[in-house]
Amino acid sequence: MNRRLLSVAIPFAVLVFACLLFSVLRTPEGEPVRAFFFSGGNFRYIVAQATVVAIGALGMTLVMATGGIDLSVGAVIALTGVIASTLLQGGGGPGAALLAAVGVGACIGAINGGLISLCRVAPFMITLGMAGAVGGIAQWLTQKQGAFPGTWIDRLLAPFPEEALIIVSPGIWIALLLTGVLAVVLRNSVFGCHLFAIGSNEDAARLCGVRVTLTRVLAYALAGALFGFAGVLHTGRVHGEGAAVSISGLAVDIIAAALLGGANLKGGTGNVFGAVFAALAITLLRNGSQQAGWPPYTQEILAGAILILAVSLSRYRRSSS
Repeated sequence: MNRRLLSVAIPFAVLVFACLLFSVLRTPEGEPVRAFFFSGGNFRYIVAQATVVAIGALGMTLVMATGGIDLSVGAVIALTGVIASTLLQGGGGPGAALLAAVGVGACIGAINGGLISLCRVAPFMITLGMAGAVGGIAQWLTQKQGAFPGTWIDRLLAPFPEEALIIVSPGIWIALLLTGVLAVVLRNSVFGCHLFAIGSNEDAARLCGVRVTLTRVLAYALAGALFGFAGVLHTGRVHGEGAAVSISGLAVDIIAAALLGGANLKGGTGNVFGAVFAALAITLLRNGSQQAGWPPYTQEILAGAILILAVSLSRYRRSSS
């Protein structure tokens, strides 16, 4: 089957499975899950929740195109969200808080990319260490912050936007715009070609004149900037309360969405539209699990199973290409 078709078909299959599953399940109280699961209001919540995962998956797709992975994604989202919240509580403007979060995310990503290239160490080792360091800083800062005053940031992913004419929240429109821009960049730009070239064969790319180190640093920096934006959206959704401790499973969902959407751990592939669609499917499963009253550990088991499935499918796509 065509690789691009698989990138959409697989998330669609997950989505159909979720709809079928939660159309027959009941809550612990005996109520049918479908009564709320298929409501228009719940769908708005699902799309808003999926936006954070989708934007993170966009950044992860860039990284995976080079044959890398960024395990610090959850920690970066936590830290940048806490930074934005802290600045807002200190009297800073929402624009400054957003720029600071995106900038910090980009800097962390650039450091990751630079260390991977200079130290010649596997990406998962560098980014795992960065996850520990960044996550610790986020937890430390969390002790000094709480809910922030209402600004337009906490309305970016409001399920029911105040401006009815825009239909869905502004954050969703921004996510769609970013998806379109990155699709063009990956498929129709020199930078995108260089990303795939590095992922396919780094030595050959270097011999062809590709500036491997610079390209990798830019890829990780762009991914970090997207993670920072996702952090702002996430902390806006929870109004800054516990932003650093409410991201359990988010990194797993982001990595799984990128893989289900067409990326590969070996590099050389990536589909941003597939990643966004997969983010929606995964969030649909999580939302349905919550509606069905499944305990948190059951939801984490499900998330882990999806990640295993995503890794297996990415390996299959690689071997069949």
